[in-house]
Amino acid sequence: AFAADLTVSPGATLTLASNSRLTVSGTLTTNNALTIENGASLITNGTITGEATVNKTISGTTFHLFTLPVNESVAAMPLFEGYYVDEYIEANGAWTRLVDANSLSPLKGYSIKNSTGSANLSFSGELFTGNQTFSNLSYTPAATGYLYGWNLIGNPFPSAIDLDLSPFTNAGLNGFVYVWNGGNFVSGPLVGGAGTLTDNVIPASQGFFVRTTNATNSLLLPQASRVHSSQAFYKNTLEYTNVIGLTVNGNNAEDNMLFVINPQASAGFDQQFDAYKLFGNEDAPQLYTVVDNEN
Repeated sequence: AFAADLTVSPGATLTLASNSRLTVSGTLTTNNALTIENGASLITNGTITGEATVNKTISGTTFHLFTLPVNESVAAMPLFEGYYVDEYIEANGAWTRLVDANSLSPLKGYSIKNSTGSANLSFSGELFTGNQTFSNLSYTPAATGYLYGWNLIGNPFPSAIDLDLSPFTNAGLNGFVYVWNGGNFVSGPLVGGAGTLTDNVIPASQGFFVRTTNATNSLLLPQASRVHSSQAFYKNTLEYTNVIGLTVNGNNAEDNMLFVINPQASAGFDQQFDAYKLFGNEDAPQLYTVVDNEN
């Protein structure tokens, strides 16, 4: 559906059912009575007044990379009771388990897993709209773990974003984002090129890694990149165009690698054009090359 300005009347409620799509080109006034069900998508091009409730379903027993869908800090307990919630610390390369006294912060990414399988989460607060900027993300050359510069952030919009639609202006970063698909990491280019991220689309509330290459850095998620997409939390379907792709399968997992002919690239490692290798589960197959001592 499409609306110019939209106001939820006082005393009324508006629920976007699963798989529904709504674009509001003007202002949205929620009167704190808007609910966005899991799988629904909202794109707003004007201002938003009021809060909304966003429901999310976390399915399966594997870890998901996740970011909050509202611009509010959320206490780890009691909302995430029964979940494993981990924060990645770039400075020491370690995953840290959140406990009762901790809170999740907007625009940060987390790894979450329900201890018993699928479960539903409900969040209330202000929705994200307009351009979103990440700046001066952590950069520690001596970090261990995935090594220096890895920061876990995410897509905070109540809709998916398409990395191909609008320039994702960035500085001091490697030119790819990295999404966990349940067994391995897949990569999507920020400035054009080829990657293994399905359609280069990042679903709503999907967390992803970026790698800083300098202490002064920034990344713009433009509002013009928002799309209505049916892609759920990350799936494995891949499409290749004008590149050579290799896939290895084993233990119910797969890994993919692309070779692209790019006249702007050098024979060595290029931060803008080459994606790093992040290793997946121990029992999942892995593909990578080594260039200038980088995987």
